[in-house]
Amino acid sequence: MPKLMNLIRVLTEPQKKLVQQCGFGSILKLKCSIMPYKQLIVWLARCYDKNTQCIKIPGTNEFKIDGHIVHLILGIPNGEVKIKSRASLELKSFIANETTPGPLAPKIQDLIAMITPELVGDRFVRIFILVVLSIFLCPSSSFRASCHYYDGIRSVKKIKSYDWCDAVVSCLNSGLCKFQQSLSKEALLINQLCLAAYLCSL
Repeated sequence: MPKLMNLIRVLTEPQKKLVQQCGFGSILKLKCSIMPYKQLIVWLARCYDKNTQCIKIPGTNEFKIDGHIVHLILGIPNGEVKIKSRASLELKSFIANETTPGPLAPKIQDLIAMITPELVGDRFVRIFILVVLSIFLCPSSSFRASCHYYDGIRSVKKIKSYDWCDAVVSCLNSGLCKFQQSLSKEALLINQLCLAAYLCSL
C-alpha cells in the first residue's frame, strides 16, 4: 500500500483526470497508508465462510462481501461486462509491447517506474490500472502483474463497462480460501486479507 500511496501523490492533474474518466477516481482518494493490525486480519480471515462469502463474527451479524458492497465502499466500476480471466497470446503480446516486451508479465516495480509525469493517454491508464490491481484490488503473491485482467484494460474507453467489483470479490474469495487451507502460508496472502479488513472496517 505505501507504494500505491506514493504513486498517487506524484500523479499530475492530467493523469488524475484520466483515472477519473475510466471510473477509478475513488482510488485517488485512498488514505490507507498503514496496514491493519496483522492479528486482526488473521482473525477476520478465520471468520470467513467461503460458502456464503460472509465474515461471520460470533455475536454479531454476518458481513457479506459481494460486488455491491465492494462498489459501495471502493467506488470502482461495476459494469455489466465480465472480465475474461484468460488472456490470448495476442492480448499478452499487446500488453507486453505497452510495458515490458517478452513472454513474462511485467514486474510491478517496473510498472511503477514507468509512470512518470510525461506518461499520458491510454498507455498511462493501462499501466496505472495494472499497478492498482496488482498492489491493492486483486493482489497475489507474485511480484508480477496478473494477465487475468488484461481483457478489462485493453480498450481504455470500455474500462468502465467491466465488472471490476466481481473481479475483486473473486480474488478475495480465492485468497481467503487458500489462507484457510494453509494457515502457514498467511504471509503470501496478506494483501488480500488486508483488503478484506479494509472493507470490513468501513
